[in-house]
Amino acid sequence: MRRPVGLDLNGWHDFACRDWHLDDPDERTDAPELIDGGFGAVIVETDGISIGGPQATLSPIGRGNGWGEVGARDRRRDLAGLWRSFLAGTADGHFGGDMRAAADALSMHAGETVLCMPDRAAMDEARQHTLLTALQGPRRPTVTLLWRPVALLLDLLDSGELPGAADGMRIVCAIHAQEGVEVQHLVLRRLDDHPGYLAPERSVRGELLFPELGLAQLLEHARQATANANPALGTRPAETPRMPLDLLFRDPEPPIEEVVRRDNGNWTLVTAPAEFHLPTLPQRDVLHVAVADMVLVMSPLARRHQGWLGERLSELGQTLRLTHPAAAARGALRAARRIERGIPHYLDRLDQISLAVLRQGGPVFEDLIPAGETVCGNQEYFSPPITSMVWRAGMKTAQFFVRKGEREIRCWVTPETPPPECDQLLEVRLRQKPAQGWAKLFVTAVDWDELRRTPIRLDWTAMEIDARSANEILAMLEGPRPVVPRRVHHPADIGMWDGSLRPPGLISALQALNINDQRSLRALAAALSGSARLLSGRTVFAVGTDGDLPVTLDPQTRHLFFNAIERLTTHLLGDVARGKPQEDNQILRCLTWINGLCPETVKAHLITAMGCSDVGKSHPLLVPRAARRVIVHGLGRVTIELKSLHALIGTLCGRLYQVDCLGAFSSLLSRPADTPRVLAGFDVDTIAQRLTNVFHDLRQAGTYGVAMKYALLSVGGLLRVREHDPWALVADRSTPARALVEVLTEVGTDIGRRRQRIPAGQSKFDSAHALIDLLSGAGGRPDILTIMDEMPDS
Repeated sequence: MRRPVGLDLNGWHDFACRDWHLDDPDERTDAPELIDGGFGAVIVETDGISIGGPQATLSPIGRGNGWGEVGARDRRRDLAGLWRSFLAGTADGHFGGDMRAAADALSMHAGETVLCMPDRAAMDEARQHTLLTALQGPRRPTVTLLWRPVALLLDLLDSGELPGAADGMRIVCAIHAQEGVEVQHLVLRRLDDHPGYLAPERSVRGELLFPELGLAQLLEHARQATANANPALGTRPAETPRMPLDLLFRDPEPPIEEVVRRDNGNWTLVTAPAEFHLPTLPQRDVLHVAVADMVLVMSPLARRHQGWLGERLSELGQTLRLTHPAAAARGALRAARRIERGIPHYLDRLDQISLAVLRQGGPVFEDLIPAGETVCGNQEYFSPPITSMVWRAGMKTAQFFVRKGEREIRCWVTPETPPPECDQLLEVRLRQKPAQGWAKLFVTAVDWDELRRTPIRLDWTAMEIDARSANEILAMLEGPRPVVPRRVHHPADIGMWDGSLRPPGLISALQALNINDQRSLRALAAALSGSARLLSGRTVFAVGTDGDLPVTLDPQTRHLFFNAIERLTTHLLGDVARGKPQEDNQILRCLTWINGLCPETVKAHLITAMGCSDVGKSHPLLVPRAARRVIVHGLGRVTIELKSLHALIGTLCGRLYQVDCLGAFSSLLSRPADTPRVLAGFDVDTIAQRLTNVFHDLRQAGTYGVAMKYALLSVGGLLRVREHDPWALVADRSTPARALVEVLTEVGTDIGRRRQRIPAGQSKFDSAHALIDLLSGAGGRPDILTIMDEMPDS
């Protein structure tokens, strides 16, 4: 005989139920027999062994402080508190042993147990698995978990105490719990394979409602009433009186007196309050109206208090029935007997579980358990096999993405296994029994002996939830898109103005500005072109590379700045109009180091001057020494609009053999926000071929200084086109990209041999290899442009 025991170990009023004789387990009793575990169960610890049940509650350890070190608080744990921490995810290492002790105390000689558990969202597969792991083991009873509302309904159903029971009957079960009332909606279903039988059907998780009715709050109310009636209790430590529990739970009436032991070995008398009433609760603003044919209420409260509870729960339905607090334990026993005879004890809706697989050329999540799948509680669901997945030759591990429900996705990486010599077709299957922990997911293979002998089983506990959405994961599985380098943007910082980062600061230079004094102009140009490195590693300027100013810049200083720009512009344009050459490039430097704030009229003259230089014509801006370099590099900084970018990139693309043009070109490709849109309109393959030629020329000339920096920066900037064409310039798809990889490999080798003698040799060596990674499409640093931009020029 199987010797089943139904258990309801809620910690408030525990019960077990059996229908066989202890002295003759093979003989059934006439009716189920209840084993009362008592109120407020505790687990006590002695010599490292946990003990539960009434014997623990009544022992000196369980009784508490009045018994000195024997009753020390750290030697006992209340069962209700264990459940609270378990559901909150804060249970400590005692939980498993304590639950075993509580179960063993009420299930002596049992061959199997059916344990009731709370029906709420927190009681998920992970906690079911933890609970089963704690209670199962060698030479221990087998354990089946059962939702407490299902057990409650099953007791009334199989005892014939549910009037009008019929297919489709809707029943609300309200279980009085520590933090409120657990409410679950069940529907009775006819079992076609078992004529005359009905079973509860559960379709969603239960809810925790009515927090104002929580047993923990009611117990605190009873404790306060006891303390008010016995002021002397607070004067010296004593064992915790049982009086508050009796006031709430004991029938027919609680004792009017209780003797408790004090810490000094004396005894004291605790008397019950002259009157004890449960608290008056305010009217609820929101009602929990349930559409049901009957509401079943189970509470450990004494019968004299259940009218108070029923009045509060009346909003759940008109037909409300208060049941015995042992009903769930009896229902758990009845479930065991149904399972023994192969009759479903309830029906449960499984969570949808899907596996990411390739279908019709693209990844999809294919169901192992479809949405809405309902399974008999005494049966195991077996999924149809997925046979389209392949374990590639040489792979030691495989990666799977498993989706549970609509949002929870976990990544499963299998343990290492000896790799197959050729591709192997896999077979993936899933099994799950309702409310018995995690689904069992297995991977095997038809022709691969390694997996056929030892299928791989999914370990849910070793997987963390992936924060990405299903669409994001499917996009990733479609193939990782190549990295897109982030543009260079050096922000403005107020420290460059007030001199705290780079003295004397731009404000000082603006205040001392004299347009006719070259020394004053040089100071202003130096303040605008200078940079500083913050502790965070960021490089900052007085004016950001987008033409942005510090957000904390005060209006007076802002006015001083723009007034100076206007004066410099007026002076420069006046000289150009008169054909008067500049003495030096300082005004031009000032106006081009403000980047995007450079006036359009000045930009127009810069373009004109560059055109004159190209055809050998004179221009007032070209007279000073190194004027062309200042003009070309200045255009690389100030050009940010779409139309101008397109024109200048097209112009410079044919002059990349000139170092200054290559420098301006690298700025245009790496800095402006609109560059990717512009590049999308160019033939980037042609630009890549020209940059390949630049690298060949630099290698042949043995030039690895600033020109090499500009060339590397240009390649990285060119890859920003991937913002519009994600697969642009990927080596396995593009011949120009492969050519760049080849020449960069050669450049990297050259620099590697001579890195100590090349300016920023190590940085250039690292950058060449980072660009190779980017061109391969399989990696690379998104911040590579900023890294290369901050390389010293010499």
